[in-house]
Amino acid sequence: MPRPNTLASDLKLIINDPRYSDIKIKCSDGELHASRIILAARCRYFNQMIYAPENTQNSEINSYIRRFSEAIKVDDFEIALGELTTAAMKIVLEFIYTDSIEKDSVTVDTLVDIFHAAYYVELHELQKAIISIAKKRIRNKSMNDLALLLSKAVATLGSSRTNMLYDLLMEHLGKKPLDQITYSNISVEALLVLLKVTGDNAKFTFVTSEYALFRYVILHTAARTSDSIYELLRSRLPTQAALKKLDDSEKQRVVEGISLEVQDLEKVNDQMQQFIPLIDLRRIEVGVVANYIEPLGIISADVVNQLYRYYALGNIPLPQMRDGMILQWDPKHCGDGLTIIEDGCVVVTAPNTKTRPSIRANKFFYGSEVHEWDIIVEQPCNYVWIGVVSAEFADFNGFVGKSAHGWAIGSNAYKCTNNEYIKYGQPFGKGATVTVHLDMNNKKISFTINGYDYSAAYYSLPDRLYPAVSIDHPVHPADFSRNLFGVRTSWKIFPRWEVLCVAFRTIIS
Repeated sequence: MPRPNTLASDLKLIINDPRYSDIKIKCSDGELHASRIILAARCRYFNQMIYAPENTQNSEINSYIRRFSEAIKVDDFEIALGELTTAAMKIVLEFIYTDSIEKDSVTVDTLVDIFHAAYYVELHELQKAIISIAKKRIRNKSMNDLALLLSKAVATLGSSRTNMLYDLLMEHLGKKPLDQITYSNISVEALLVLLKVTGDNAKFTFVTSEYALFRYVILHTAARTSDSIYELLRSRLPTQAALKKLDDSEKQRVVEGISLEVQDLEKVNDQMQQFIPLIDLRRIEVGVVANYIEPLGIISADVVNQLYRYYALGNIPLPQMRDGMILQWDPKHCGDGLTIIEDGCVVVTAPNTKTRPSIRANKFFYGSEVHEWDIIVEQPCNYVWIGVVSAEFADFNGFVGKSAHGWAIGSNAYKCTNNEYIKYGQPFGKGATVTVHLDMNNKKISFTINGYDYSAAYYSLPDRLYPAVSIDHPVHPADFSRNLFGVRTSWKIFPRWEVLCVAFRTIIS
């Protein structure tokens, strides 16, 4: 028996059909046919445009209509939306007519245009549907791809207001150091939005320190000025890692050697002024400000003096990274032979370690929210176990699944808790990405391995859980000296829809 037609399926058939339409929507590259009754009933934006009296005294409605007044011309038969494409507007019509859209219509290439159309006519539910689809589309995109998307989004949507698309892109851009983005792949406007969205009271936290952020911004500006000023500033502003290796005398010699081309420096100085209010010098070591940043003349004397006064009054430096909870490996809860270095971001195990040691994060998750983090296996080893442990987990010289207080999946395609092995997922090794999905509301955990989602691995979990991993030696003893095995972890947590990112990794040497 044929399936009965539904209202949604019937209405979908009449989208852009002149026979059932009484108004045209003119876009930048063509026109579409629509029904004014359906538009008005399903979208407040179109309702006010089509049916609101021209002489209405309602200031809210007038303001609403005038929001895009330069791009809109309304008469009895036509609506002109010159900023939108017909392809994007057709997706909007599909949602207006049927309350849904085809997932395949939202790709990385069409994402910005479709979201712009939904944002333009203020269909909030459609925006949410687009973002839900987009999350999977951009999951494995590079920092450069994400930066290009952000640049296109800012050019299309503007920078005056934040939106769900910006939030999604910031969530992913915050997971890795900003210097992975080629300067030409992110526009000045997008970089400004990035600094604003991740600033004070933001929903997101960068793994990029404030000094590294300042260095990136000034080199981004210099690269658009001239090759000579870029190379000069790059040599005068060491990377964060290089700074740690310099003693005070070496720093001073660098400062004394500065000789800048005045004309190019003035151009950089002028362009940098829009960024300076968005950079918090209190997050940068005061000695670095004095020895490296102040001599450039980019920061005004008033701003520098305010910083020195801040410290003169006995205030302490702010965290190097922006707002958020910083997750690190916990030195008090790790197996024998493990050494944590690089500000808690890296743990190294000695070659003669005989056990399969475990380590947990320094923060636990609780409440009724959903938490996610990615584990990227950088190099091969015998086994990797990825999961969570409760506060009662005590034997960090054993692997996570050995205990009744640990729940994990292994690179051997098994899950294990209380030393009970059950087939789960697929084997994974070098280059694998494992996403952990911890649903504290339903007390369950599931995993995505290399983009493939698997069902829940465990239910009835405790109220408080720590992310944890267990790592084994590389397959070949000769690999010990080459730092081959590593796990890189990034985090996102949703109590306040904030990304709590930490670029910390686990390495066996």
